[in-house]
Amino acid sequence: MKVTKKYFGNQVLFVAFCIYCDQVSIICKKDGTFNCCGRKAPLETIDKILRKRICETSSNRKKPPKNIQKIIFHHQNNQCIYCGVNLKRKGIKIEFDHFVPFVSSNSNESQVASCRDCNRIKSDNWFNSILEAQAFICHVREKRGLINYDYFGGSYQVEKI
Repeated sequence: MKVTKKYFGNQVLFVAFCIYCDQVSIICKKDGTFNCCGRKAPLETIDKILRKRICETSSNRKKPPKNIQKIIFHHQNNQCIYCGVNLKRKGIKIEFDHFVPFVSSNSNESQVASCRDCNRIKSDNWFNSILEAQAFICHVREKRGLINYDYFGGSYQVEKI
């Protein structure tokens, strides 16, 4: 059975021909059922969807070059883009996050500087803006008992690709 990936905004939909209803239908990624009738798709179809990553990443993702890092730090006032912690503070582990995950393995245009905690919270989630990401991450930080700092707002703008 042929399974096709269709992109709807940030979501990936898996579409296949339903052998029970004789129509094209969306397959639920959680349990492998057809959207039309709720019956399970054949096992080989479910394996294609559930056992394979939607987007494979490069195993050799790199930090941006030093000159780009300096530009990013300057635009972000040496603060984590999400929680506002001073990245020059002792003990803060700096990571460069791809704001738009999986766009390309080493695209400097979508990279922002963040602390390790925020980068791990954001993970591979998609957000429409930095403000939306900040709200989500700060909420999770509060629930975990982590401090949110004031972000003094740099001029760094990331466009969603």
